[in-house]
Amino acid sequence: MTFHLIIHPGLGKTATTYLQTHLLRRLPVLILGKGGLRDGTESHPSPKLFEAQYELFSFIGDAQGAYRRFRDSTPLVEALADQLYALISSYCHESPPKDGSAATHEAVGVWSDENILGFGGAELNLTLLSLTLAALEKRLTEGGIELQPHVVISIREQAGLLQSFFAFDFEHLRRRHRSFDRFIEFGLERPEAEIFGELHYDRLFAKTRTALGRVPVTMVPFELVVQDRTVEFLEWFFADTPLRDRRELLSGVAEAGHEPAAMNRNSSSGQNWTRGYRWWQRAMIAVPTAMSRYWATAGIYRVLRRVGYLKNSYWRSVRLFRPGRMYPVALSDRQKSGLKRMYLESNRQLSKLPSCRDIGSVGYL
Repeated sequence: MTFHLIIHPGLGKTATTYLQTHLLRRLPVLILGKGGLRDGTESHPSPKLFEAQYELFSFIGDAQGAYRRFRDSTPLVEALADQLYALISSYCHESPPKDGSAATHEAVGVWSDENILGFGGAELNLTLLSLTLAALEKRLTEGGIELQPHVVISIREQAGLLQSFFAFDFEHLRRRHRSFDRFIEFGLERPEAEIFGELHYDRLFAKTRTALGRVPVTMVPFELVVQDRTVEFLEWFFADTPLRDRRELLSGVAEAGHEPAAMNRNSSSGQNWTRGYRWWQRAMIAVPTAMSRYWATAGIYRVLRRVGYLKNSYWRSVRLFRPGRMYPVALSDRQKSGLKRMYLESNRQLSKLPSCRDIGSVGYL
């Protein structure tokens, strides 16, 4: 019995939410990461898996994340491997074999979570991911299941990703970069700093291969989805799995999931984090958000946050005090050409790798 595990660790701002909530749910796969923890059709509630995953792969926005880095992560790795094994084992034994023989049965699962490569934790999280896969493979082998992992990293042309990143995370950046222009100028002067250094995709590919050893790594461009080539995106996403050759199924999923409004296109002003709320819910969020622009309200919020009253509250979870509108994030011609030059050699090296998608046809070179 073989279980093909597609690990999708990011990057963020590459239609990850669209993939998790609109495409994967329509496929006969076991979803182990973000996207509702579903197996395609039936709800598969796994709060323990969710807790174990975020205990290990904590991100920079987690107040306790920094403290976890000072302790041994072995118990967290073992806990996550136990939860993954329980779900995979149950799914494999419940799924009917293709030809009635358990020996030739193949199943597919997707572990999608952009936090693994995002929020400045890529190097550490890749090591933790490698340890988790080793522990999981040991458990599955003992249970008679062969694990076939494959890492798929979705990427995006760097200028567009930086625009979306700034538009969505402006609140986290505004104390360092008062405007998008200053943010881009900072990156052009310091191409290795902050998120700018992480977008050298050839280096990201190399460090992922180094950390995960024999696990195949593929990079596929987000632009395929934007250009209505979703079937091509899915074919490459599920390469080396039984789903790769089921073009009719993938075409149906792509057609059913074709909802451009659901995709996060933060390329100018505005955000999508209030999408799905009713008008009165938007009003409840918008009024305090506007008030928070004044120093008094913002000061009170900082005091309350300091003493912990808003630590895990609903209001903080919907980002009540984040600005509801962003400033325009258009790039000038000079900035576009500067970013193109900055990442050109990296993109050229990436395009030479046989396991990566030809990125020249979608505007990277």
